[in-house]
Amino acid sequence: MGLNIFTDASNYTRLRASIMIPRLMATQHPDSTRHVGVYDEIGEAIEAYTKYMCDEVMIDYEGKLTPYHQVEWIIEKAFERDVKVGEKLLLTPRVPNDSLEDFSRHTMAVMEAVLANVKAQRLGFKQPVKYVIIPMTENVRDSIRIQRRLYKIEKVMSEECGLDPTWFLLVVPLIETADKQVHSDMIAEAFHRALLKEVSLFVNEIRVFLGKSDSALLYGHVASSVALKIGLSRLHRWGEERLISVKPILGMGKPPFRGHLTPENIDTWTNVWKGYSTVTIQSALRYNTSYDKYLHVVEKLKQASNIKKPAIIDEDVEAKILRIVPKLSFSYRRYVVETVENLYSVFDVIPSTRERMQYTKYHRIIDGVKIPRAIKFVAGYYTIGLPPTLLDIPGLASLDDKEVELLLEVYPSIKLDLEHDLKYYSPLIAANYIQKQLIEEISGKLKVVADKLALDIPEADPSYHKLLGELVEKRGNPEESRKIVVKLAEYRGFLG
Repeated sequence: MGLNIFTDASNYTRLRASIMIPRLMATQHPDSTRHVGVYDEIGEAIEAYTKYMCDEVMIDYEGKLTPYHQVEWIIEKAFERDVKVGEKLLLTPRVPNDSLEDFSRHTMAVMEAVLANVKAQRLGFKQPVKYVIIPMTENVRDSIRIQRRLYKIEKVMSEECGLDPTWFLLVVPLIETADKQVHSDMIAEAFHRALLKEVSLFVNEIRVFLGKSDSALLYGHVASSVALKIGLSRLHRWGEERLISVKPILGMGKPPFRGHLTPENIDTWTNVWKGYSTVTIQSALRYNTSYDKYLHVVEKLKQASNIKKPAIIDEDVEAKILRIVPKLSFSYRRYVVETVENLYSVFDVIPSTRERMQYTKYHRIIDGVKIPRAIKFVAGYYTIGLPPTLLDIPGLASLDDKEVELLLEVYPSIKLDLEHDLKYYSPLIAANYIQKQLIEEISGKLKVVADKLALDIPEADPSYHKLLGELVEKRGNPEESRKIVVKLAEYRGFLG
């Protein structure tokens, strides 16, 4: 028997009409050169609204040592600063997926999401926590299990603490792997049906979070970009067919491998990814970007949000491009497996700018090989002079002319992504860390890809490449190496 939250869909519809969908979600990603401690994140959340114009802040508990009471502390700080959380600013926790992380960490984070609303109600705010993000969603079971758990906690808080029973939280599934992203419509459909069947909750509006970083880490830049494009297209097609308003969240950062959301690329970005409702504003975009350029970016993002008609990809084109993806992904994964273990010492000198769990304890796996989290992975490959998008070069070289034409139709940004990263490519430096044969393979295939895509090969910046050389000389000196890593990151405008 379902849990009776609403028995009348019209009541729910009226409630949802008053709920804003944010456009700019500030996050706690460790991708900038600025270190932000967990207690500094309280003021940072307020600054995200007052200075950086974000209308949502993601409080991150996934693989991160965030204090469980952080959401409540942010609400208290908002009260002091007269910031109207719940009206102008939403607070959205990303809680650990209990199928992947420790159950106690998950439960404490979920409890805090509800307790934060109790705190807000007592301070006279409107509901600030309306959503809870569930990472690494692979099936509807994860989302609906946690949705049911939230309802039970809310019911207790309503009975024991007087929490307004209409202040319920809705799960936002975060889909982070290419193989699941291409089926985002099926996940949304299953979740929508399960909400009604399992918790008697009717929704005519749904948020789905599509993340770039982990998808790229596991499948490569090109495969993940194509998967995201198809996933976004299929979500909107599903919404149109089911008369449901789909509100996608795109999780992307500044490096091309993680989304290429930069001032220089913003016009291309908003056109390629049109159809989003909310986009993540990660740390490097806020802290490693001049403020005037930052304002330009967010203005463009707000203008394009929900305005530009989503690009619905023809189903025949989908079928053709999906036949290419496995070939690209297989090639990328081969080069990762053959190189990443040589970079473990490099990953150790990448500074931790947020208080996250060690990558040796919280990591991803490709073909049995441990891979650090995406930001450390990206930073590591830039640090050795081999930007991670270039791990796709051999796979791209294997495409025939028709396949290249199809790829450019679906994801035209690949040319700009590669041209950006070629500025930071140094085969001479990279050969100090990984097998020379692999570097020669990539450099040889690069000539083929440059011809196929008509790449404009940029000139290398001597000062940047000089720093790469100095880093080689400082190997074995972690403190000095870390200083150079930060200088390189400041030059690029992001850590990883």
